[in-house]
Amino acid sequence: MKGKIFSWDVVNEALNEDGTMRKSIFLDKLGDNYVTEAFRLAQQASPNTELYYNDYNNEQPQKRAGCIELIKKIQAAGVRIDGVGIQGHWHTNKVPFKDIEESILAYSALGLKVMITELDLEVLPRNFQGADISQRSASDPSLNPYVNGLPDSVMQQQTNDYEKLFKMFLLIMGKLIIRLF
Repeated sequence: MKGKIFSWDVVNEALNEDGTMRKSIFLDKLGDNYVTEAFRLAQQASPNTELYYNDYNNEQPQKRAGCIELIKKIQAAGVRIDGVGIQGHWHTNKVPFKDIEESILAYSALGLKVMITELDLEVLPRNFQGADISQRSASDPSLNPYVNGLPDSVMQQQTNDYEKLFKMFLLIMGKLIIRLF
């Protein structure tokens, strides 16, 4: 596969919401440096492939701070990391535009590429946060207030939020290009 893969998500979702390391079998068995070592091994195995750390909610201030700390640790070890992926699982009418912009600029300031690796704007209520799927409620009718279809006002809000997101991405790209010169 050498030279045939554009990029790898070397490590995915290693952080808790507060920016600390998430308890995992990797952390338990390999210790605090497992992320750095994973990047070191990926760099050796595929030197021409872009290497990314990927997570959800890493646009939120606490988790962003932990992500930046993790990235700086990798870089300080002399190990290559090319970028960070932001999984954009946001809620219509509650998109954290300011946090997203600040995060993209902060990660870019570390010399990293930033990718939006997933993007969705939910319209249904959510009674949980995070990646633990066991938190999802089963068969709770209150979680779908739109059984008869999505109202035009909600679709319009979702459309507006997507438009604002993509305009923001273009604006940030312009800021980053200007920084290069």
